[in-house]
Order: sequence, then structure tokens, then C-alpha cells
Amino acid sequence: MLSFRSGAAQEVRKSGLEHFIKFVRDLPVPSPKQIFARLEELGYRGQDEARRAVSLMAYRHVRRIKRVYLDGAKRDQLLPSRTPC
Repeated sequence: MLSFRSGAAQEVRKSGLEHFIKFVRDLPVPSPKQIFARLEELGYRGQDEARRAVSLMAYRHVRRIKRVYLDGAKRDQLLPSRTPC
């Protein structure tokens, strides 16, 4: 059984975080218009308002993840996302 306090577990956790940060760094940040167009290319037609909303949410999500993990912004310092509800 692996103890979470062992040095090996800490090393695995650290290497996993480094891998994740590299993944986040390599993520493209397409504009909401590009995401909207890509969804249409993939066959999602109709429901333009829903596609616009999903496009904007995906853009904001990627941008927020990059700010937290690459720029070092604290999650509680970021503005809360606005929802239509």
C-alpha cells in the first residue's frame, strides 16, 4: 500500500502537476467566433443562441484556467462568472 506521505507519492503528484501545466500552456485560446464556427463545422446546426452561449463559456473557461495555472492568479481574486439564472 502506498502512503500519501511517502516521497514517491509527492514526486508522482509533482510530475502530474507539471504535466498538467504543460498541457494548459499548450492549450489554444480560439475566439468565441472561432469556437462557434468550429461547432457548425462539426455538424451542430440550429440553436444559434445555445451555440453562442457554449462558445463563450468554453472561451472563458480556457482563459480562466490559463490565468489560474500559468499567471498565478488566485481563484478567489478572479471575478465570479456571471450566469443568466
